Parts: sequence; C-alpha cells; structure tokens
Amino acid sequence: MRLFLVVLSLISTAALAADAEKKKTQVPSVTPAFDDADKTRAKIRKMTTTQACEELGRLLRIPAKKRPDYAPEAIMFISERFLGRGDTFGNIAMRVVEIGMSECGLIASLGRADRVNETVTRLGTRKQFVYEGPTLYNFIYTENGTVTSYQR
Repeated sequence: MRLFLVVLSLISTAALAADAEKKKTQVPSVTPAFDDADKTRAKIRKMTTTQACEELGRLLRIPAKKRPDYAPEAIMFISERFLGRGDTFGNIAMRVVEIGMSECGLIASLGRADRVNETVTRLGTRKQFVYEGPTLYNFIYTENGTVTSYQR
C-alpha cells in the first residue's frame, strides 16, 4: 500500500510540474504591445510633419470604435510632438479652423493646402495657406506656426 502511495505521489508531482510548465508558456507577454507602439512611433518619425498631421486628421475623423488598433498610440504621439495649445481634437475632427491653432492642427483639419505662400522677415515667418475649390476657408494666415487669421 505504501509503495502505491509513493508512486501516486510521484505521478501527481510530475503532472503538477507539467501543468506549471504549460502555464508558463501560456502567459501572455506584454512585449508585443510595446513592439507595436515602437513600430507606430518609428513609422511616424519617418513621416514629414505634413504627412503626420494629415494622418492625425484622418484618424480623428474615423469613429472611435472603428479606428485601427494603432490609432490611440499614433494620435497621442503625433499630438504630443506636433500640436499646440490652441488645437482640439473636436475641431480637427469637424474640420474647423480657429485662430491660435498650430499649422499641424490646420493641416489635420483641412488637409494639405493647394498652395502655401511664405514670407520670411526678421520678425519671423508668415505663411498663406491657399485652399481652392468648395471649402469654408479660402485663405488661412499663420505667423511663426500659429494661425492668426483667415478669409472665407
């Protein structure tokens, strides 16, 4: 009888060890999430400022439930890197331009301008963003990267 109990004990110990080893291999790793975030950041770093701002606008106009998996990380990374204090996600998503927005916020809202006229002075850089066609805004003016006025 004792021999039977010893053998049973050894078998159950081996089974428990095998189960523990199985569980170790089934533990989900958090590394893929970090890898995905790193890949998203690397992809954004390769973009020009204009491309990154256009991507931000595109992502914000997709309903939240339908956004791709990388969207939250991309939105956070682009907004931290390029947006200014005057930019709001709501305005960008609704294609609204406000005085005080950054140039990135402007591009995210309306997309790439048809033409950009630039004037450089000792006081800084002024740009005129020209949007042709049926748009709410025809000319938008910026000084040193911030929207200062617009014409409809």
